[in-house]
Amino acid sequence: MKRTAERSPWSELEVRDVMKKDVVTVDAAATARDALRLLADHRISGMPVVDGAGAVVGVVSMRDLCEFLAEQPDEVERTSSHYASEDGDEDEDEEAGSWVDVFPGDADTEVQSVMSPEVVAVSTDTSLRAAAELMVDRGLHRLIVRDGRRFVGLLTATDLLRAIVKAPG
Repeated sequence: MKRTAERSPWSELEVRDVMKKDVVTVDAAATARDALRLLADHRISGMPVVDGAGAVVGVVSMRDLCEFLAEQPDEVERTSSHYASEDGDEDEDEEAGSWVDVFPGDADTEVQSVMSPEVVAVSTDTSLRAAAELMVDRGLHRLIVRDGRRFVGLLTATDLLRAIVKAPG
């Protein structure tokens, strides 16, 4: 079945219309444990990694941290008590980031050793359709947004979905 090219209202939007401007970042010299705590505290799955001057030098995600953990020797005995209460139910009263304290591996491992160093960026005036195509083609969950060379925001897959759902028609 051949589809005709239809223009949807969301496809007329630009990245600047839906990007996040208030973005959680982590310093490249911070520890992997610090990054994990930020992700947990802010309930996000990834964030830009910045250098001392604020330039984006990479992205760190839960996936990056999980891959790092998978490569580490098992330094902490992982028992069900880390994940569930004695009655077998998830312990919902526990603070969101408390499991970070059992993070194995070298506590001094820097984020720059764990992050994905490739920075895929778009400009604020990139069409949402072009940004979505880039994310699909590259298998990305987030794009760095720049105004010229300056980091100004982040566009996530959730931002794209929200724009599609909220678009009229």
